[in-house]
Amino acid sequence: MKSIHILIAAFSLLFFSAKGQEIRSINQDRGIFTNVEWAQHDTLLFIPQLWFYSGEYFFELRYNYEDINTISWYVGRSFTSDKKISYEVLPLAGVSFGKTLSISLGQKMLFEYKNLSFESEGQFTFNLKEKNNSFLYNRSAFSFWFTEYTGIGAAHQLYSVYGDQLVNKAGPIVSLVYKSFDFQFAVLEFSKDEMMFYMGLGYRFPDSFRQDDKF
Repeated sequence: MKSIHILIAAFSLLFFSAKGQEIRSINQDRGIFTNVEWAQHDTLLFIPQLWFYSGEYFFELRYNYEDINTISWYVGRSFTSDKKISYEVLPLAGVSFGKTLSISLGQKMLFEYKNLSFESEGQFTFNLKEKNNSFLYNRSAFSFWFTEYTGIGAAHQLYSVYGDQLVNKAGPIVSLVYKSFDFQFAVLEFSKDEMMFYMGLGYRFPDSFRQDDKF
């Protein structure tokens, strides 16, 4: 059961890293993000992620993300607009191998209006080795950026491992942006036995602009 908790905790991290990754995909198409996460009664996790765009196609490589000692590869198609309300919608498909062998279907979405942003990400992952470890996951976050470099927000996630009830968790997040660097710190769930701490640091390659000058 502990490994399931680690898997679920790992999936919550993209939920926090999304501001650093998705918002900057507007005009930059490569980056790396490393998460450090600790949940009570679990081990400290390091979860590196690398992503890039090729035209309108999105690619992401993850480690320790779906599960510990597991590599994941995701591919998606970006649909974007930079009108009054900017958005990016990414349908995704992925495969994981290592400790966990699985296939996934999912999506990422980002909407922005002035100083407000709304993010959502969800997926269904089917475990090919252990059907009972398949799961459904979704997260969403609403943030207010009161300066160009600093944002605060509230986040929500829900998940369900195969055969179990939906579990809901929520907590605050603080995001900082400086040049090509992103930093986040969050506490998810304030109960005595389930508190989770998260710190993320991202770097966006500054000279990797999209060739078509679009989102």
